[in-house]
Amino acid sequence: MGDPVTEYSARFQQQEREIQSLSAEIESLKNPQNLGPSPRLDELREENAKLKYRLNVLKRSFQEESTSCGKTMTNINQRLQE
Repeated sequence: MGDPVTEYSARFQQQEREIQSLSAEIESLKNPQNLGPSPRLDELREENAKLKYRLNVLKRSFQEESTSCGKTMTNINQRLQE
């Protein structure tokens, strides 16, 4: 084992560097105008738009299906077997 003072000094220096890094990150997050648009954020927004579009298509399709089913009689035997 090494000298405890040396080990503690090394750990202390590492923690100081981590604190400085985190402080810099916090300051950059406080100023959102300095941040550029994230490519991941753009991807997620695009995926969200596609999913919303698909959801609307499915809702319309379901609505059309439910209104067309109301015009015909339901086969009870077939429904029980499903």
